[in-house]
Amino acid sequence: MLFVPPTDTPWTTTVDSALTAIQQFWLTKPHALTDGLRQLGKLKLVVLAEHSEILSTDEQWMLPKSATTIWCREIRMYLEDQAIVSARSLCSIEASEQAWASIRSLGNRPLADVLYADPEVQRSSFCFLSAITRQPSLNALCATELSESELQATWARSSQFLRHDQALTVTECFHPAFWQNFARLLP
Repeated sequence: MLFVPPTDTPWTTTVDSALTAIQQFWLTKPHALTDGLRQLGKLKLVVLAEHSEILSTDEQWMLPKSATTIWCREIRMYLEDQAIVSARSLCSIEASEQAWASIRSLGNRPLADVLYADPEVQRSSFCFLSAITRQPSLNALCATELSESELQATWARSSQFLRHDQALTVTECFHPAFWQNFARLLP
């Protein structure tokens, strides 16, 4: 399943070939990101926000056109008490009450508990963003944790999950501290 951003967005379907092998590995890593992160150290997930909101202009392409009011879940992941990934998950309000109702009751559990336990869930390809300052919703998500120069160096990846023809989009922002202190290739 392809997840292709419109050409008028800063998103791309290819990862920058100038990135290191380790960066390319993590940005394109399939399956649950949390499973890989747990192999690197003590992982903690903190829910920053869960609420309904109006779909932002910069994220409109990420969900079906009928979605205007959405359910949003924002989290931050820590390795050894250092913030390394911030993530934002979106689905229409209808989807949050139907196919994706379980995201409303996850608490501090990872979304992966829902996504990878259900054989009916399909995942799209990834798309990538080289500097989250170009995406206002992601910039706001990470701005409390990162400096302006760190925001410029924060890569994001996004993919869409389908369950019963209802979309859930997950965007993960890899903080510079992840690359500097923790990232390594895994078997």
